[in-house]
Amino acid sequence: MEKETFFSISGRLRRKDYLIRAVLLSIPSAIMNVASENSQDEGVLMFAGLIMITCGVLVAIQAVKRLHDINMSGWYWLIFFIPLVNLIFGLYMIFKDGTVGANQYGEDPKGRQNEVLR
Repeated sequence: MEKETFFSISGRLRRKDYLIRAVLLSIPSAIMNVASENSQDEGVLMFAGLIMITCGVLVAIQAVKRLHDINMSGWYWLIFFIPLVNLIFGLYMIFKDGTVGANQYGEDPKGRQNEVLR
């Protein structure tokens, strides 16, 4: 079984881990958003922008792995750019259970195996 890495889009990610990572990555982004709104300094604005972009890319990486867990292509993360649809799709990603057993994107992160019906 391949070890899941934070910075790679390969593999699968459980609901709980996806939600935790998304929330934790939104904290520095929110802090930088507030800092940039209250500052006129170019250095602060550039730093805040860099942090927010980095957090956005990392959340997108986690979303791709979550999509892999529900056996969907990672390209579906682009749905997050569609207003209102992104909210429904985000809830779907949080509440939809992952594919039981291995799928084309890797092993089940919960360690479950496909059961053969007889």
